Amino acid sequence: MAQGVVQKVYADKGYGFIRGDHGYWFFHQSVLQDTTIQSLKIGQPVEYEEGCGPSGPRADAIRLV
Repeated sequence: MAQGVVQKVYADKGYGFIRGDHGYWFFHQSVLQDTTIQSLKIGQPVEYEEGCGPSGPRADAIRLV
């Protein structure tokens, strides 16, 4: 699993971005595991699986570290 930090969170819209070793990754709140989008903080470390969405890199299966 890749590691990164939460870069931006748009809780009202249900998505955000992670900064990882290979750039920025979009995520949707539906891929969060054992947490909610409202509890995420900018700079918080996470693990995620790298995927590809219709508009570019997408993080899947996000877990807090």
